Amino acid sequence: MAEHDFYEGMTISMASVEGLPPGAADRLESLGLLDAQQFVDAAADPVTAERLAAYLEVTPGQLREIALAAAARLPVTFEERREALEPLSLGAFPPTAEDEERNLLPRLEAPPMAAALPASVNHAAVLGRPRNQGARGTCVAFAVTAIHEFFLKTNGNATDLSEQFLYDETKKVDGFPQTCGTWQVKAAIVLKSLGQCKESTWRYNSALPCNGNGTQPGNAKADAGARKLNLRTLPKTNVNAIKAALAGGAVVGFSVPVFDSWYQNPTSRRAGRITLPVPNEASSGGHAMCLIGYEDQANVPGGGFFILRNSWFGQWGQQSPYGSGNGVIPYEYIKQHNWEALTF
Repeated sequence: MAEHDFYEGMTISMASVEGLPPGAADRLESLGLLDAQQFVDAAADPVTAERLAAYLEVTPGQLREIALAAAARLPVTFEERREALEPLSLGAFPPTAEDEERNLLPRLEAPPMAAALPASVNHAAVLGRPRNQGARGTCVAFAVTAIHEFFLKTNGNATDLSEQFLYDETKKVDGFPQTCGTWQVKAAIVLKSLGQCKESTWRYNSALPCNGNGTQPGNAKADAGARKLNLRTLPKTNVNAIKAALAGGAVVGFSVPVFDSWYQNPTSRRAGRITLPVPNEASSGGHAMCLIGYEDQANVPGGGFFILRNSWFGQWGQQSPYGSGNGVIPYEYIKQHNWEALTF
């Protein structure tokens, strides 16, 4: 039996809203956008509304009428949102043809069948409360640190590790020292060669510039050397392989393109519910997070969803049923858009 529902907290389903054209509910379900409140928020953004109208094969005026009908059944009013929400920092790079480092990591292949996998897995309680990267594009360091801390804790050595150290050293090897952000496979090189020091040795400072880490403490590398870890890549869009890793007692770092239809959606932010992009939607950047579980659910795109740990604590996922700062993402999002998948 599922622990929670992808649409948990939804008061009204778009399938029950009057005036919805034939087939529109199915199209919204294929995006994971059945929550009427989340739909109303999406329709309030002029750019997203234009794409939604084209996707549902209605005019902008008809889409507005649908949004008004949905809002009439909610404790909200519908009006266009003219200003963007407060930005949340990103920092994951898309894979490139030149990025050969991923091929240097051992690769875990997918098991042949998914039938033996449990219907749900949840490691949220092991990691505890998520953290906040602040205004810096350091999400990769937070995602990979979550993997490392999970490994240590499940092996009886719970340790608070330094994202500051990991990001600082990763920028020294990723080939783009002046650009904010990086790849998880580059952070994996650091974990293998140098390890990672404790948070108490070099504390993360969210007030610094993205790549302005300051002076590394003299004892940081010696401390880091006690905690090295070899990470492995998974077939990045293979849902079964990722589920198998989670069911086997691991967590999985991942990086995906970000789309405003959920990134700039107030309901998505509160619920921690990521939906698929509206067709032809452009990416707003890339973000790394950590998959900490999954649940099979037939009416979610791809047949279920992954549970994720984000690095926007206090600003995103405050009402997530998996704990504040965590969230969910459909299997189909990973299948179509995932850039990286790393585990131990």
